[in-house]
Amino acid sequence: MRRLLPVVIVLVSASALAQKPWELRVDLPVPVPVELPAVPPINPFAAPVVTAPAPIATPLRAKFPDTFSVLASVYIDAQGACRRVVFTRLPWPGLAGVLRPIITATAFTPARASGAAVPVWLPLGIDLKGRIDKGRVTRVQGTAPDPAGPPAVEPVPGPESDARDAELPATSVERVEQLPNPKRFRVRIDGHT
Repeated sequence: MRRLLPVVIVLVSASALAQKPWELRVDLPVPVPVELPAVPPINPFAAPVVTAPAPIATPLRAKFPDTFSVLASVYIDAQGACRRVVFTRLPWPGLAGVLRPIITATAFTPARASGAAVPVWLPLGIDLKGRIDKGRVTRVQGTAPDPAGPPAVEPVPGPESDARDAELPATSVERVEQLPNPKRFRVRIDGHT
């Protein structure tokens, strides 16, 4: 017992001597400022281009049938008449001028909410099925990218809409019990479009 007491005293005093307030371990993240090397925004794989790339062949089939999708939003008033057409997707340019008068002249059954006819903006999808008889590539030109910087993404043009479209009184499609339907709809597009 006499030997055990000094051993316990030595162990207690050793642990008390080793742990002082300034010797406590505290795990705190400390931000250390490190200066990073400046890298110039230059493509290291860029090489000067002597001649621009040119296409060897442009395959274009003649007389192939296909289905072309058109997406639009149409404003149908309470009488079932189409007052506005805003195209959100067209398969090729120039088609809006042909389709707009056809859609505007189409009579619709009016939308119904709570038993009454209401005006509504209707998302409209049209699938045009037809055949392209002939086509030719007028010009294909390749350009070399600028090696000084990364390429920029071209902005996609949005649908052409009028600022007054937001002022038109319309009922939300979610609140409509019966959506408007076209009474008779037929589209014929000639080859000059």
